[in-house]
Amino acid sequence: MIQVTTPILHQVTPEPTMVVLNHNLPFDDCDFWVVDFCDSLIVKRRVLVQSHQLKVGLDAIEQGTTYKLIAYPIRQGVLDGLYWSDDYIYDPGQASVEFTSGGSQGGSGEAKTFTGSVQIQGKGVSRRVVAVALDAEPPYLLAQTQSDTNGSYTLDWQGYSGQMLVTALDDYGTDFVAGMTLGVGDRVHPPYPNGYVYESANLGITGAEPTWPNKEGESVTSGEVQLVAVPFWRPKSSGPFSV
Repeated sequence: MIQVTTPILHQVTPEPTMVVLNHNLPFDDCDFWVVDFCDSLIVKRRVLVQSHQLKVGLDAIEQGTTYKLIAYPIRQGVLDGLYWSDDYIYDPGQASVEFTSGGSQGGSGEAKTFTGSVQIQGKGVSRRVVAVALDAEPPYLLAQTQSDTNGSYTLDWQGYSGQMLVTALDDYGTDFVAGMTLGVGDRVHPPYPNGYVYESANLGITGAEPTWPNKEGESVTSGEVQLVAVPFWRPKSSGPFSV
């Protein structure tokens, strides 16, 4: 079971000392990246990256530990492939980190499944769920699906046996643009993250960018559309699981 318990807004805390690394992750077609620092296949630290610099608190890294970095591009709540970097060890003189594309693989062989559920504060929710073949060389996107409205999901793949990491992703929506048509339940997000996404309460065309409310349930009107503030939840992982 994947338990999602804290909105992104409430997890933003100042870091006294930051490690800042330039990187080669492309932003051409994604909203942000999720980068996991893995030690012995266990995620020790997760960082959201929204610029061409990766920033992580120095107190979150065990100096002298070798990490595998796994990076996920997220676009409208959907993960498309992944990138990875082996053997990262903190070095105060290091200015950049290089990632390699791991992509995804269809696989062949025995058909396999994995079932679970996604919950927010004890209630099942529909979320994009993705699985990564964590100890493959290189690691790759193994399977993904959408949990139902009760939170239940089943992942299907062929052939792979080993350690698997399962991650639930919230829907980040699309970039807000004046003049876009939105239906009921469609989500948009502001140009600069503020911990919320905004759901359309009706069918209509947006007007100018509004002043975004930053309290759950508050609404604002843009053109013909009423937009309601909804917390955006950080990606949450569970595992690794032996499959």
